[in-house]
Amino acid sequence: MQDPFIQAVFSLISSSGLSFANDLGEADLTKYIKTEDSNLVEGDFNFIMVVKDTVFNKIILKNNNQFTGLKLSAKLILTGDIKAYSLISGKVIAFKSE
Repeated sequence: MQDPFIQAVFSLISSSGLSFANDLGEADLTKYIKTEDSNLVEGDFNFIMVVKDTVFNKIILKNNNQFTGLKLSAKLILTGDIKAYSLISGKVIAFKSE
C-alpha cells in the first residue's frame, strides 16, 4: 500500500500542470527513501522532495556531475537523474525510478 502522504503530494503535483509532472510520473511512488542523517544514499532517483529545510553535503548525478553545499527550502522538489546524495542537515524523501 502506498503511503497516503506521498500519494496526496503526487496527486497535487500532477494536477498542478507543472512541466515536470511527467518526469515525476516515471518514478515508482511505492519505492522511496526517507533521509534525515548524513549517510550517503545511493540509488536511481527521479526526484527528491525536501520535507524540511535541507543542506546537501553532496548530490551526484548519473553523468557524475556533483553539487556540494546546496541549500533548499522545505516543499521544494529537485528533479533529475540522481544516483547518490548525502545531507548535512534537513529531511528529504527520494523517489526511485521504475
